[in-house]
This record gives sequence, C-alpha cells and structure tokens, in this order.
Amino acid sequence: MINRLRVILVSVIALVACHSGLRQATIGEIHQAERQWENHPILNYKIVVDVQQQNELRRNALNVRDGQITHAVVSYWNSRRNKWELEESLKLQQALPFTVPGLLETVEEEISNSNRSEIEVAMKGDPPVPKTILLGNLLQNNQRVAGSKAYIFVRSFLPSSQPEAGPIQTIQALPTIAHK
Repeated sequence: MINRLRVILVSVIALVACHSGLRQATIGEIHQAERQWENHPILNYKIVVDVQQQNELRRNALNVRDGQITHAVVSYWNSRRNKWELEESLKLQQALPFTVPGLLETVEEEISNSNRSEIEVAMKGDPPVPKTILLGNLLQNNQRVAGSKAYIFVRSFLPSSQPEAGPIQTIQALPTIAHK
C-alpha cells in the first residue's frame, strides 16, 4: 500500500514539475538575475520560503526593510499532528539564504559546486524572484545519494513601500509532498 502511494505521489509531482516552469539553471541566467536585482532592488518585502527534503518540511518567513532582515522565523511541519509547529526565531546567518539575493546565491553556489544530479529553477517578476528551486540528489562517486534532493518553494513574496518590522502572517496551507 505504501509503495503504491509513493508511486502515485511521484507521478503527481512529476506532472506538477512539468507545468511549474522549472528548467535547468545556468550560471549565466543566475548572474543576469543577480545583476537585475542589484540594479533594481526591492528593498522592502515579506517572503515565505518552504524547504522540503525527504523527511522534513520547514517554512521560513522573513521581513526585509531597507535591504536588511528585520524579522525571521522558521516553523516545522508536524506530519503526525498535521500542523505547523510553533515558530522559532532565526539568527541573521540562518535567515540570509531565504532573502531573494540569498536564494540566487544558493543556486549559483550549487551550480558552481556541480555535485547535484540536477539544478532547476523557475523565476518570476522583474527583477526576477525565484519561485521554485529543485536541487537534485547529491552525487558521490558519480552515484546519487538517496534522500538528498531538496525543493525550495517561495510561497509568497510581497513587495512593500515599508513593511512592518514585526511578525509575519504565514500561509497555513497543507504542505506539498515531494518524496521519492
């Protein structure tokens, strides 16, 4: 029964991925997006980023004001209780990868390291904001490391002339299941 469910889930995920705008990321495309962001930055925004790995789903929510993180929290999905756990504060270094420049830098570093089976990204907007990132399985001795695939979903990106510095109202939707 569990294997049948996994086959169905993998099929659904593959279908969604085909229609999500994901495509193989190139270093040139990422550098261009970084230049566009540097030339026309959005200095004030709220962003909610989900990171999904084989046995974990976490939601990172940040407020950015004048290009600086003013509030950052993480919450973990509890699949047994079917709900998000209480938010925990993130330190600056923990939160930086979930800013728009941080997401672009993550993709750039993964491409440069070339130790993933695939790296795909879908971007939206002007300047471009990553909306979905697929970091394929890690490669070790040309073999895929099971369970090392990660999906990064920008669940919301809200530019603002002056966002509040306080807590973010995060989306309480059920998580996407993307396991192999």
